Amino acid sequence: MVFVTGSSGLVGSHLLYALSEKGIKIRAMYRERESIKNVEKLFEFYNLQKKKNLSLDLIEWVQGDILDVNTLDMAMKEVHTVFHCAALVSFLKSDFHKCMKINRMGTANVVNSCLQNNIKKLCYVSSTAALGNSNNPITEETNWQAGAEVSGYSVSKHSAEKEVFRGIAEGLNASIVNPCLILGPGDWAKSSLTLFRAAKKGLPFYTTGTNAVVDARDVADFLLLLADSEENGEKYLLIGENISFRNLFSFIAPRLKARPPKYKLSAFLAKPIAYFLESILHLFRIKSPFSIESVQSAYKQLSYDNNKAIRRFDYTFYTMEESVLNAIEGRFYD
Repeated sequence: MVFVTGSSGLVGSHLLYALSEKGIKIRAMYRERESIKNVEKLFEFYNLQKKKNLSLDLIEWVQGDILDVNTLDMAMKEVHTVFHCAALVSFLKSDFHKCMKINRMGTANVVNSCLQNNIKKLCYVSSTAALGNSNNPITEETNWQAGAEVSGYSVSKHSAEKEVFRGIAEGLNASIVNPCLILGPGDWAKSSLTLFRAAKKGLPFYTTGTNAVVDARDVADFLLLLADSEENGEKYLLIGENISFRNLFSFIAPRLKARPPKYKLSAFLAKPIAYFLESILHLFRIKSPFSIESVQSAYKQLSYDNNKAIRRFDYTFYTMEESVLNAIEGRFYD
């Protein structure tokens, strides 16, 4: 049996389907009963696409979260592999301490429970945000450095990786994946999928930044490869394709019958607006849709090197076009 945290999220739900395809028994942690409906919808979509009839019968559900040490310990009984997918993704400065609590402390709890329960393998889903960006293309070896434009989310994920490496030093067999913007069927109100909702509304402006995208199916499949391998202490960048934000939205928008972005928005104008909105809305306890840290990221010229993952497992990633079309076809909400 394997144990999955964050099982109802974008990566977690895809992992549940991939595990079910292999007939592996799963113990899956969830926080709210309502979120299981997302997993059911994902299974329905891929069953139709692949002409299969997989059910959720192999899944044993456990309600709780990674801050609950007792629940973690109980959930890891008779488990040989743990997939840690749970995380808080937020680029609001007001969420920094919450990110640290969930991402770092929660990961520390998972690592400790793995050690206590003699887990054979831990596979941790980190992020490209946990890597440095002092050089392009960025690799697994690029040193992370704190700075004024480093997001709180980045700090929390980098700190979480330290907890995993601490566990490795204490005898835990663990591997880390660093995916970029993850695309796939799911809730467009959450995490990286919010970009589809924004594109559907029509974005007249574009920013000049570049980043990368990866398919949720690739993340799930690569996690299974790592779990079956003898890898220990290694990190792998999961990158489907490097792309500018303008080109990404220009591809998505027409497929949602929306207008692609036409006008360049200067950072000189965008950053003060983001600062004003986040500061003012925070006073009224409203989360700004236009945060300082997300705007900073929107202008960074980032590219990533996925050669390590390709060479090690002879892996072929989905293209951006394939990932976007799959995400649109299997969307849960508009």
